[in-house]
Amino acid sequence: MLEGYQFAHIELWSNKGKTGEGAEPQAKRKNGQRRWTAREIFDEAERLAGASAHIIPGRPGPQILPRAVATFADMRKMQQEAAQVQEAYVRRSKDKKPVAVKRKLRNDAATLYASVYSLPVITEEALADPKLKEDALDVLEQALEWECGRISKVGGVVLAGVVHWDEQHLHLHVYAVDPVRGRIDHLHPGRVAKDAVNNSGEEKSKDRGMRANVAYCDAMRAWQDDLHREVFEPAGLLRIGPGRARWSREEYGRAKALARDVASREQQFAEFEAWEHEQEE
Repeated sequence: MLEGYQFAHIELWSNKGKTGEGAEPQAKRKNGQRRWTAREIFDEAERLAGASAHIIPGRPGPQILPRAVATFADMRKMQQEAAQVQEAYVRRSKDKKPVAVKRKLRNDAATLYASVYSLPVITEEALADPKLKEDALDVLEQALEWECGRISKVGGVVLAGVVHWDEQHLHLHVYAVDPVRGRIDHLHPGRVAKDAVNNSGEEKSKDRGMRANVAYCDAMRAWQDDLHREVFEPAGLLRIGPGRARWSREEYGRAKALARDVASREQQFAEFEAWEHEQEE
C-alpha cells in the first residue's frame, strides 16, 4: 500500500511553440519556463543525448506502456500526422461572400497532449523492492487506463504511457493526439471550460476573463477529484498534501494511516465479493 498524496499535471505542446523571449527553441512562457516543442518533449521522454540533463546516471531507461503504439518512433509519427490535419474555416471572397476553405494547422497549434502522474515513491527504493515496484506500476497502469477512457470519450487517442526510472520519484507520462481534428485543446478539461466562457458570445470584458479563469480552475479541480476517486484513493493516497491542507506532522501521519486503512478495507471487500461470486458460479 502506498502512502502520501497524489500529483498530476497536464500540458499541451505544439510543433513550434508560441513566440516568447529569445530565439527558438529557447523561447519562454510568461511564467519563465521554456516553451518546449513536441519534438523536444519526445526527445526528453526517450532520453536522447542532450535532451535530459536532470536524470540519474546508471538507472534503467524509459519503459513504454503501449496503447495505440508501442515505440517512440510511432508516437512521433502519429503526432506529426495529426499536426498535418487540415481544418475548415470561412474567409471572405472579393465580393464579400463567405467561402468555406481548408488550411493546414498552424505550427504553434497544440497537437500533443501530455500528462504526468508522479507517485510518492523513491525510484531507488522501488528498484530495490520487487513488491513496491509491482504495486507502483499497478497504480500507474490504472492511471493510464483512466486517461485512456477519459480521452477516448472526447475524441482523442492515447499513444502510450512512459515510465521513467531515472529520476528521484517514480512517475508516468501519458501522450495523446487527435488524428481527426489535429488540435487537442478539447482533451484538456481546463481549456474546455475556459473556452466555453470566452466563446459564449458575451462581449469581452474583465469580468468575463475572470469567470473564464474560475471555470478553468474549477474544471481542473474536478479532474483531480475524479482521478483521486477512481485511481489514487483506492491505492491509499491522499488528495492533497499537508501544506495545502494546513496539517501538522502528527495530523498528516494520522491522515496517511487512515487512507491506508480505508484502501486496505476496500481491497479486502473487493476480494471477498470476487470470492463470493466464484462460489455462486
